[in-house]
Amino acid sequence: MTPKPSSNFIASILKNADAVLLALYSFWLIRVPLLAPDYDQHTLFIQNYSCPITQEFYQPHFLLFRFIWLITLGTCNYNAILLALQIVVSIFIGIKYAIIKKKIEEVFLSNNKEGRNPFWTDTTIALAVIFFTLFLSISISIPNYLLIKNRWLYVYIINPNCWHNSTYLVMLPFSILLFFQGFKLINDPDRKNILLTILLVFLNIFIKPVYFLSFAPVFFLFTFYFNRLSKKFVLSLIPLFFGGLCLLFQLFILSKNIYSGGGRGIRLDFFALFAEHYGSIWMFLFSLIFAFAFPIAFYILNPEFARNKESVFCFLTTLLSLLIVLLFIEDGTRLTAGNFLWGLMASVNILFTVAVIFLIKKYKSARFDAGFYLPLLALCLHYLSGFAYILKILVKGWYT
Repeated sequence: MTPKPSSNFIASILKNADAVLLALYSFWLIRVPLLAPDYDQHTLFIQNYSCPITQEFYQPHFLLFRFIWLITLGTCNYNAILLALQIVVSIFIGIKYAIIKKKIEEVFLSNNKEGRNPFWTDTTIALAVIFFTLFLSISISIPNYLLIKNRWLYVYIINPNCWHNSTYLVMLPFSILLFFQGFKLINDPDRKNILLTILLVFLNIFIKPVYFLSFAPVFFLFTFYFNRLSKKFVLSLIPLFFGGLCLLFQLFILSKNIYSGGGRGIRLDFFALFAEHYGSIWMFLFSLIFAFAFPIAFYILNPEFARNKESVFCFLTTLLSLLIVLLFIEDGTRLTAGNFLWGLMASVNILFTVAVIFLIKKYKSARFDAGFYLPLLALCLHYLSGFAYILKILVKGWYT
């Protein structure tokens, strides 16, 4: 007997209940903090397509905004646009988790021992760790609270999870896919992999181009290291060439002053973004220890995983993103927007994800030593910090 389509749909929802739960949690988190300014501003960008406020209210990374404009049928209703934007963002947070869940299941699902309670399989434990990493994990907050002037736990803190910027949150699933797809392209630059990588590059750049800025140079180095000057090397660079053209198009738009908000240029200004909040570069670097406590503990105690190509790629993109954030800043009224920071956040999120996957592999091999327990302790401190942050939102109703 063929199952009814409705029963298949319900079964699919139940199978992915964890992703649905994460999306619902994210929707609640997005709605609670009294309309974080990014959502307000992005809603106005979309509203401007149908009800123009100014000819300069155009965004070079337009893909998400045009999509929301399309599904809301070009309405000028602010609340309807805002609600649609928040729903779409929440769905993409769930999609991000589902992507990582699939990666975990590829490793563990086929290896479950027969006769065990299916609820307590290794896969379930692995998914629980990933779920809470994407559910709660932020920078370990007590040092930030004690040392930083404004005692913020979230804004201007380097965190693996961010919730208040719509374009970043929709970009992130495609950035994760681009990270994994990049290795497939290096190994086998056939037509399918080239076209899929081009699509992911397009989506990344025209939703928010910041992760691609660090991905592209590192991908070039990896392609050259593994393929040298060969046909595979040249074919692997086709998506990067396409991405370069897309970035030039965006720079052309910016040069014509079509982009509003006063951010009409980029300048070299070391540490300008963080100076007011941290006071000194040394305090900022000290705070990074607590932002990266889990991956630092894991890779120091497990150097064999640090030599893995996925880990090295994450190290390099994170370092390059950090250098971009420290060296460059936007001009004008966009001075404090910190838009380059989103590339660093994406790199950190992927770094945490890869480190968690390797921690789970260590659990799977039953290697319960200091290299397992101490990183797990650090990860739990990241979880507790996320829980403290949620309590702060409930008490103060604001997201900083």
